[in-house]
Amino acid sequence: MKPKIELTSVVQALTVAEHLNFRRAAEALGVCQSSVSKRVMKLENLLGVDLFDRCHAGVKVTNAGIHFFEHVKLALEYLDVAVESAGMAGRVERGSLKIGIFSSLASGFLPELLRCYSTQNPEVEVNIIEGSPRENLALLRAEQLDITFVMGEPVARDCDTVRFWSERVFVVLPATHALCAKDAIAWEELRNERFILSRSERGLVIHDFVIRRLAALEHRPNVRRSPVARDTLMHMVALGQGISLTTEATSGTSFPHVVFRPIAGNSDLLQFSGVWLLRNSNQALRRFISLARTLSKTWNVPNQSAVGGADDMKDLH
Repeated sequence: MKPKIELTSVVQALTVAEHLNFRRAAEALGVCQSSVSKRVMKLENLLGVDLFDRCHAGVKVTNAGIHFFEHVKLALEYLDVAVESAGMAGRVERGSLKIGIFSSLASGFLPELLRCYSTQNPEVEVNIIEGSPRENLALLRAEQLDITFVMGEPVARDCDTVRFWSERVFVVLPATHALCAKDAIAWEELRNERFILSRSERGLVIHDFVIRRLAALEHRPNVRRSPVARDTLMHMVALGQGISLTTEATSGTSFPHVVFRPIAGNSDLLQFSGVWLLRNSNQALRRFISLARTLSKTWNVPNQSAVGGADDMKDLH
């Protein structure tokens, strides 16, 4: 069995080699000289060689000692690198983070969160995966995502969910539409409009949103759902095939011949939450969640009575 060598003894012996004197080495270490002498002697006994030739004037490093201390210095350099690397990982200066989204990054809370995080953690590799809430939740459970953002506040098994921000609902109009002259649009002004929405999960949430709002006005809305992506939907609006609804973040993107106008009032807000696995110990994720919580406190987060909450997401599980 190899002898068990204490790191303290090695460091003290190296200090003696640097000062070529037990007394000065002890003073540099802040310990008594006898303690240094005993530790060095014990180390020499474990190694089976003399590291120093002792004399009245001081000490001289032996040939065996020269070779030993060369390797010790290299080992301590590797140890410093290991300590620094562990500290950087703990401080999230390195690592990776996989984020699932289905909301626009044009403007709003999420792009601001990503900008702040990347500024504070430049060594963390952030990967953005775009997909539907259902797809991203499946990837999350398969541990292929660290966190995903969804509309509403879903109840997901083995997951933690936090509502981080809200977005106003915007009407998407062709640039020639008469309602473009208004700064904000009331639901009553949309009673006779034809809506075109996507068949995606996001489109389904907005479809139900439209139905509830116009039904409250005792009006049956004219809604057509098309199997198209967001960009194509915007072009359909521009061509005059109908109007649509979207979230505040999307309104930060410019589309030709399309105008965005908010729904009047502050009661029509869609909630967005982050979802992550409770067992995920990724330090980069922990720092990301902490920053998201801090940012959400200064963001315009509505009260619990706002629409678009957990009920909108029940069918996703």
